[in-house]
Amino acid sequence: EKCYIIDRSHNKIQVQINQIHATKNTFWNIKVGDSIRIINQKNVFEGVIISSCAVGTDTITKSDDVKLPFCFPRIKTYPFYTALVATLDSYNVADNWIYNNYILIWMLGWTHFLDYWADFKYGDEENQEAFCKLINKEIVSREKIKKKYRTIIQFIKESIKEKKYVFTGVDIFFIQEWWNNEKEHYHYRHQAYVYGYNEEKQYIIMSDFIGGDYKSINVPFEQFIEAYNNYDKVPVIYVEYGQEIWLISYNKNKTEEIDLDRIVNLLEDFLNSRDTKVKSYLWHAKTVSDIKFGLEYYDEILKAICEQRNGIIDYRAIHILVELNIIMRDRMQYLEKNMNIDFTNLCKTNLDSLILEVKKAQKLVLKYNITLSDKDFKKLMKCLVALKEEQKNTFSMCLECIKKLNK
Repeated sequence: EKCYIIDRSHNKIQVQINQIHATKNTFWNIKVGDSIRIINQKNVFEGVIISSCAVGTDTITKSDDVKLPFCFPRIKTYPFYTALVATLDSYNVADNWIYNNYILIWMLGWTHFLDYWADFKYGDEENQEAFCKLINKEIVSREKIKKKYRTIIQFIKESIKEKKYVFTGVDIFFIQEWWNNEKEHYHYRHQAYVYGYNEEKQYIIMSDFIGGDYKSINVPFEQFIEAYNNYDKVPVIYVEYGQEIWLISYNKNKTEEIDLDRIVNLLEDFLNSRDTKVKSYLWHAKTVSDIKFGLEYYDEILKAICEQRNGIIDYRAIHILVELNIIMRDRMQYLEKNMNIDFTNLCKTNLDSLILEVKKAQKLVLKYNITLSDKDFKKLMKCLVALKEEQKNTFSMCLECIKKLNK
């Protein structure tokens, strides 16, 4: 038996990390230098091993890091939902929750210039059982942390020991690695997901979108304290968030089952450009604000791109379309394997084609943001116009496949 060091860029493998078991299909966010035990099953596994050393005992030497299980996220949207999926995957319980959600998409119709103006529709976040029963969420005030723990670092240490992840707002101005060697820093409110620390080397381990990619970084205690303590001093843009600290933990006493009725309802809402079946805060928001759902998302994204044409087009709205269709393909494959739905060849072909087209649209956005050429802009608009009809036809096929099983 050997102790391997594995490259984190290709880490799809069945492993045991610090005595925590992960299945072959879990995408682990393994740092270079982490020690893992390869579980050999018929000598077949996937991974890129960059060095190895023999070990003389059955015990794997642990690093000085104290950290909770955390995977490389398979779905990357906004910080909390990205971290939530990564956490659920770390305990091998994400599939059913993902496939019961990530169907209905929405976009604000009155502005396209906020940090948060398009996303997936989830369940009722004010009711944890309805939103995600697989996790527990505790809300802690900054005042309580200051009074009971004195510093955010002590609070993090105690929380990690209790197997609780910490989601908190910080001013990223003070986190040097977040800036990726950029010369100009600025004050900005952001939320970070903390899942470990190292007492000896004096840093916390957090995950976030950094330099356009989702990463785990080690942040010195001093920098994180400054970032946390100065959060309230950063100007609020549009809406205040991140004041409270969320403690997230895995609820091993609950299970999530595939809910075909919910999937059908959300698909029907998508195709009819409405939000009528699954309660969430959006039910209130849409009474006081203009929100577009489902297929109307395509109409609104065309308006947004025209508004953003003279600057940088926000590619995140199209990235949501990429995630939407990749998840749908995974969902249909999962239902075919586990519930024997008739996932027809035509439906498979159409989904594969749709994914290629939305990825093409995403590349066109990135290209236009570099060239700012009229030619690239016209190609992008033409691609998105055609995508709406293709999206409608493909999701209609998926709905029929699922309805046949659900009768």
